[in-house]
Order: sequence, then structure tokens, then C-alpha cells
Amino acid sequence: MYSDPADYYVEGEEVYPDGLFLPGTGTQRGSTFLETGDPLTPGYPSTETAYRVPEANLTTLPTIPVHPIGYDDAAEFLKLMGGEEVDDGWKGKLEGITYRYGPGFASPADDKQVAMKIYTSNKLAYGWNVIGTITGNVEPDRYVIIGNHRDAWGFGAIDPSSGTASMLEISKAFGEMKTNHGWRPRRTVMFGSWGAEEFGLIGSTEWNEEYTKTLSERAVAYMNIDIAVHGTYVISFSDTPNLSKAIYAAAKKVKDPKPSGTRVTVYDTWKERSLAGLNPDGTPFIGSLGSGSDYAPFLQLGGISAVDLSYVHDSNTYRIAGYPCYHSVYETFYLVEQYYDPDFTYHLAAAQLVAELARDVADSLILPMSATDYAAAVKGYFEYLRDGDIGQRMIEEGLSFDGMQSAVDNFTMAATEFHERLDMIDKTDVLQVRTYNDQLQKLERAFTDPLGLPDRPRVRHIVFAPSSKNSYASSKFPGIVDTMFDIDNNPDPNKWELVKQQLAVATFTVQSAASTLMQVA
Repeated sequence: MYSDPADYYVEGEEVYPDGLFLPGTGTQRGSTFLETGDPLTPGYPSTETAYRVPEANLTTLPTIPVHPIGYDDAAEFLKLMGGEEVDDGWKGKLEGITYRYGPGFASPADDKQVAMKIYTSNKLAYGWNVIGTITGNVEPDRYVIIGNHRDAWGFGAIDPSSGTASMLEISKAFGEMKTNHGWRPRRTVMFGSWGAEEFGLIGSTEWNEEYTKTLSERAVAYMNIDIAVHGTYVISFSDTPNLSKAIYAAAKKVKDPKPSGTRVTVYDTWKERSLAGLNPDGTPFIGSLGSGSDYAPFLQLGGISAVDLSYVHDSNTYRIAGYPCYHSVYETFYLVEQYYDPDFTYHLAAAQLVAELARDVADSLILPMSATDYAAAVKGYFEYLRDGDIGQRMIEEGLSFDGMQSAVDNFTMAATEFHERLDMIDKTDVLQVRTYNDQLQKLERAFTDPLGLPDRPRVRHIVFAPSSKNSYASSKFPGIVDTMFDIDNNPDPNKWELVKQQLAVATFTVQSAASTLMQVA
């Protein structure tokens, strides 16, 4: 396994330590464990008293030996490979290499043996989460959570230390506001420093499993700041759609790190440089949440609204994956200070964004969460599904989207009427305010299925989930998408029954979400 220059190097650029690009000796490390949490305690917290599945009975651990190598070494193997030439999508940019699928060697003269020595062992070890709390002065039983993991592959100056530094500064600022200025948030603000993220989101997953009952009742939103800065071109957000307006409001309050002309705030630059373009209303595009970081267990296990952010490079100019030295030994403080953010102003802006968003959600009388934005997003995802290749293939098979259309329409109507009532409430009525806030807070829970997705019982969100084919990417209505994957080549005789089932589950879930927004009798 290696990182090809096509993904991690731009021709003519300097490699580390003379530049920020990955040298040929660079190896990207990571976990090939595709589940989340402690594999010995699936679904339950990994405490000292927990029952642990015997290691011999585990079916989720990787079984193929693997070792990351640099692209200089990879070239020596690839040039000897036989078989057909790969399609364009599989071709890298190693010079003098004809990329082939294999198997075997290009000629008998190339026949060689490679000795690979991998030293691994399975063992029980402690992982630590560190939680800091500022107790709310009005609603202490409502939690706004900011989180970052602190374990790393190597030095981890970008992943996760750019986020760690930012979160620590937020906690310091909030602490000073409390101690020196008498400020206390309306709701409790919690800071989570997660352990063992790189091994499969273990720290945050186990914390969610241990406190699942409490979090399902009390958590308002989770704000993830894993990588604060891995570029300096523009800010990038992913969220659950109910938080988008609050994100825009926060971005309009934070000064741009390098203001120029009409680009005064982070929002100004974001709108001008939005890599994915603008929405029809002129706002910058916000992505959807997949996995690969600690927001996933909050959203997938607890149905807790979430947001993730990072400053990124201009992907239209530098068509590379992530950032070049990702998870390598070259991810050092020198790399960040020399080539990314010498004066750390982008780190500051990222911290200010999360701080302002958290303050808004924690302090506002009415939660700054929009059910109508969520409804608009669900409607868009539904129409994309129905009108796209997957939906048309389902219609050809005789499946109808009428029921799901009705549920989407009902959700849209319920969200609209909810906000009309919300605009008219007596804000001095503590119980009335609490009632409407609870409906806003718990809307996300309505989109989770306790049985989980097909073959993924711990992935429970019906609207958003990590793609089953790419855990970093997000899939919309994943139960339907997963069961429809390669449907024509699926030998399972019940394949279409599974699709019908997931269509019914999605329909029921959207309708259930609508019912949570109806007027409380």
C-alpha cells in the first residue's frame, strides 16, 4: 500500500523539507479496521467490567497483512507487474511506469521474491478521554460539546494537533470569560479530548456507548475540530442541515485571516472562494457528514446534530487528496510553521468560528437550529435519489416512491408550521421555550433507526451515513443506496425484497421526523 504522486505530489513543487509535498520516501499510515470502537465490546462501553468477545471469535479485524511504503519503493514493484493495463482512473503518475492489474510479472525474467516482515500483536491497552465542563446557569442538563482527538500517527502536527491547539484555546478563552468576567453559558459546554481515534474512533465511540442514555436526552449538538488547518485558501464545513444558518452567522462575525478588498470576514472569503459553489440562495455550499472523525458516533449512535470544519487548500489548483504529508513522519511543527500558517492566523480563525458557533448554540434563548433547512435538504436528497439512476432502476422494477414523496411533503409542511408557531411563542414562558427547544434538539434523533442499516447495526442514521464503499464520504438514504449497489449482479434471491424494506424504512423514518415537529397538545 502506497501513496501515489497523482494524489500527493504536484509536478514542479518541492517536497519536504524544502516544500510541503510528500517525498518518495513518505509513507501514509492508518488503520485498516473499518469498524468503530473497541472490537471486543461491540455496542457496549469498553469498561473494566464489560464482557469482551473472545479474540478467536472476532470477524471484524483485518486478516490481510499490509505495510505502507513510499512511492519510490512502490515504483520498483510496479514496473515488474504483468497483466492488463489499468483503466485511466487507476493510473498514477510515477514516471516510466505502465500501471497494470497483474497478476504475476511482465516476463519470466522479472520473477522475484519479496520478503515482507510485519510485526504486529493484539493486546488490551487503556485509552483515555479527557472531558472538561463549564456548567450552564439556566439549562445545565443541556450539553453543547466541542471535541478533538489527540492521538496521532507520528508527530501529527496537522492531524490532530492543529485542532487540539484550537480547542485548547477555545477552552482557555471560555474559562477566562467565566473566571474573570462572570460569564456562564445558558447551557453546559463540554470539551472532549478523545483517545485512540486513529485506531477506529475508539475513544469517542466508547464514550457515546457509555453515556448513550444521558446523551440521547441532553446533548444539543457536537462540534468537531479534528484538523483545523490543512490549507489556507478557504474554510470548509460539513454539517447536519439544521445548523447551517448558525454556521453562516458565526462566519460573518469572524475576521478573515488575510482580509482583502471586500473580503473582510471569513464568510466573505468563503462565499467568494467556495470550492463546491453556491446554493441557489447565494450562500456557500456546506457538505454532508460521512465518517473518518469523531462526529460519526455522535451522529450515528446518538442522533446528535453535528458540524465539522477545516481550512483547506484550493483543490481546483492543487488536485491532490487531503494534504500531501498526511499521516506521515513529515507532519511536523516545522511543516505547519514553515509552509502552512506561519503566524497561526488561520488556526485562530478556525478556533474563533467554533467558539462563536458553540457560544451561539449554548447561549441563545431559542436554539439556532432550523427544521425548515433540514426539510429542504431532505427534499433535495429524495428528489436526487428518485430521479437518478438508482431511483429509475427501482421504478423499472415496479417500486413506487409515492409513499416516500408523501412523507417528505409532510415533513416539509410540519417544519414550516413549526417555525410559524415558534415565531409567535411567549419567550417569557420558560416551559413553552423549553418545549420548542426540545423539539429542535431532538429532531435529529427521529432520523435514527435502532436496528441500524443493513449489515451495519451501529450505523443508524437513515438520511446520512458513511458510504459503505468509502467511509470518508457521505451517502444519502444509505439503506436504499447500499441495497441497490450492483443490484443486477447480486445473486441474492431476496435482493429486491431488501430494497423494498429499506424504501419502507426510509418512508417511515421521514414521516416519524415530521410527527416530532407537530404541535404539542
